[in-house]
Amino acid sequence: MTAALDPLATTERITEHYLRYLRTTFAPNDPALRRAFEVALRDGIRLTRGPYLEATAPFRPGASVRDLVSEGVLSPELLRLSDDAVPLDRPLHGHQDTAIRKAVAGRRNLVVSTGTGSGKTETFLLPILDHLGREIEAGTIGTPGVRALLLYPMNALANDQVKRLRTLLADYPEITFGRFVGETKERPGDAADDFAARFPGEKRPVNELISRAEMRQTPPHILLTNYAMLEYLLLRPSDSPFFDGLTAGSWRFVVLDEAHVYGGAQGTEMAMLLRRLRDRIARSEPGRMQCFATSATLGSGEEDHPELVRFAGNLFDERFEWEADDAGRRDVVTATRRALAAGAGGHALPLAAYHRLRDAYRRGASTVELAAITADAGSAAATPAKGEERGEDEAPAAYLGRLLTDDARVLRLQAALDVRPVALRDAVELVGDGATAADVVALVDLCVAARRRDDDAPLLPARYHFFVRSLEGAFACFHPAHPAEEPALLLARHAHCPACEGAGVRSAMVELATCRRCGAAYAVGEPHRADERRLATAGERAERLVHLALDVAAAEQVDDEDAAALDIDGPEGTAVVWLGLESGVLHEREPGTEPTRRALRVDHGGDVLRSCVACGNRTNGEIVRRFLTGQDAPVSVIATDLYQQLPAAQDSALADEVGEGRKLLTFSDSRQDAAFFASYLERTYGRAVERGVLHGALRELDDGDPVMVEDLAARAHKVGERALVLDPEPRARRGNRRAAASWVMSEVLALDRRQSLDGLGLAEISVITPRRYEPPAALVRLGFTPAQAVDLLQLLLETIRLGGAVTAPDDVDLHDDRFAPRNHELGVRLEGSEGGVISWLPTKGENRRVEIVRKALAAVRSDADPIEVLRGIWRHLTDESSQWPALAAWQKRRHGR
Repeated sequence: MTAALDPLATTERITEHYLRYLRTTFAPNDPALRRAFEVALRDGIRLTRGPYLEATAPFRPGASVRDLVSEGVLSPELLRLSDDAVPLDRPLHGHQDTAIRKAVAGRRNLVVSTGTGSGKTETFLLPILDHLGREIEAGTIGTPGVRALLLYPMNALANDQVKRLRTLLADYPEITFGRFVGETKERPGDAADDFAARFPGEKRPVNELISRAEMRQTPPHILLTNYAMLEYLLLRPSDSPFFDGLTAGSWRFVVLDEAHVYGGAQGTEMAMLLRRLRDRIARSEPGRMQCFATSATLGSGEEDHPELVRFAGNLFDERFEWEADDAGRRDVVTATRRALAAGAGGHALPLAAYHRLRDAYRRGASTVELAAITADAGSAAATPAKGEERGEDEAPAAYLGRLLTDDARVLRLQAALDVRPVALRDAVELVGDGATAADVVALVDLCVAARRRDDDAPLLPARYHFFVRSLEGAFACFHPAHPAEEPALLLARHAHCPACEGAGVRSAMVELATCRRCGAAYAVGEPHRADERRLATAGERAERLVHLALDVAAAEQVDDEDAAALDIDGPEGTAVVWLGLESGVLHEREPGTEPTRRALRVDHGGDVLRSCVACGNRTNGEIVRRFLTGQDAPVSVIATDLYQQLPAAQDSALADEVGEGRKLLTFSDSRQDAAFFASYLERTYGRAVERGVLHGALRELDDGDPVMVEDLAARAHKVGERALVLDPEPRARRGNRRAAASWVMSEVLALDRRQSLDGLGLAEISVITPRRYEPPAALVRLGFTPAQAVDLLQLLLETIRLGGAVTAPDDVDLHDDRFAPRNHELGVRLEGSEGGVISWLPTKGENRRVEIVRKALAAVRSDADPIEVLRGIWRHLTDESSQWPALAAWQKRRHGR
């Protein structure tokens, strides 16, 4: 047994990090709302459930490939299969056996509806190989032309099947195969280069056609593609060699994998496409094509089988049958399983022995060592029963199977899991004798490793499930009936506040949203259909959202002109309104008939709100976020934790690879969702890893002195290589240096400040004050101490950094998409803000720098003009004789002064 994922630690970590993600992402900056939100997360709703333990009983066994060859069902050519591809003497699953017999002997069209990991691929690949094997025997295999078309809904599935075919057909050089999809290269040379880049060090099989030109010249026996590409193949004259002339008569099989995705309009399109294919290649021979549809989710019981054959018949326009009384006319193949429990009971090891045996087995202990541990635990099960012989070479897994088959605790778990999944806390009760969750996990680990006597299946083929619930919104009540005016906040949709109703008050709840940048709280909703003045709770995909900024004082103070340099439109206007806390009606003036909350209604022209009126920040997307987690972000958080908890692969060849051979598979019913999530997860996980590397590099450099950007990039480069986040090979060093420098600048320019190292308080980013720096005497005369003057300058320069006006190291390309929407160089000048240039002084009203100076002057009781103070600071910072030469030189280079 290799190192395994710890379900207890993993679920605890996922829970902790998921809640932390929600707090970090959505927590309002208003203290009362933030406390209410944290209480609601902790006590108000159950966001996680589990872990649950599920055991999938072993499949009923069938004949082996060798048996089927002996019976004459399969061609003797299949005996050339290597054990790495399909072990010839290992029994197939019963449903594989059934499907192969129906497909080969009965020439039936089949719907194979069995679960994930049940070996559906063999149910169509072995009949296809049988046909090709008989062509080898007949000497017709050399005739070019497609025999089997394998259609997949996603290229990723086709890619996995190509890898499988490389192993399966390794000893069949005469059988060719090829993958024709959008990324398949046209010319053989380009395709060879692409293969070498994708599979470094792997030798290309002689029978794999990898370019479009090769496949058109000699169509492969097995063609893999997707339905969109099949449409192009049927249309383009250049692809006619697949379907016309001598090759038209070679087609025999069509396989539709993941057939459940072809419903509705997509199913109709696929049905028409398959009819066009048949008319092209088999117009005069109805029934010549043999069709397979496979799925892990089609139908849940025998009562669904008539509907399944109707579905398949409509999809392929071929004959599929289901006759309950005639086994030969049942074209739906499903899996049948054996009972989990196979022992008679009689003994139970001490709980501590499970841990000792598990740990020893993971270390690679021999059977003798395992037996010694069992004997030390005082169990008679350590020795064979009377009349039972045990060879000296008994494998450790077989010994564990013999040891645990009759264990009373194992039998109780098997009996319960044969019926349904069991929560881990309930499994603890089943094991009994004061067991803990850790004891159950150790026992399950052992049973997964242990092998049955008869079929070499795990004694308990178990897996854990853990469920995480998404947020569907946050709803607050601000009615003064709540103690000390503390708002009620619920994470479930309510039109009226349950707490107020319990006190005899009918009050409206409003949905909350927060600014992605500053956390300012907004009330959001849709105009009620019966009364446009009334705020109604909105659906998840609402298009007419009304936004009310709840902190009117903050919202009326600042307009962030720095963000205007990005050429992003802000709100069109604002108006003060009074939100009725009982009716939910928006009043233009305080009504006096019910409690109200003053708010600022933001007019954004019916588009998404791109600018926060509280902090002035602007984005290309929506800046105010409702408490809706959706799918991608929380799944990314969960997948990140799960991936990090996976043990490294045991293959020594992968030890130095990035990720150490870890693999994580996620599923989605939508191709678009799957494609989007893959890139989203790569981006968000990569960003989290980068920040982890930067934090580690900062800790190594922490000697009390400030760390320069270039120094941090150099150390992050080394930390990333040590952690295998970056390729440690010498050839990659230059690219690694550029990557590390880009990570640092991404953090300096981070737009997701609430998740950044700076925003989380794990690092501080600032301009280094020159040595022996003397602050402007004018500031000291205004009443600032030298230290206060320096702090004021740092705050002002921080606004420039947050605005994106920074100079990057030479290795960093600020035009890279990772810096979007600020993926171009931004500048700053004294006056005049426009696209790409920040104005130091406001062009109208106030900007952040004026607000900072005004507050600083008030703190030292100075009545100086903030604008003139700012103007003087600019002259000080940019004067050529200044102690800030970098800024002065940059201004001269940028603006020619």
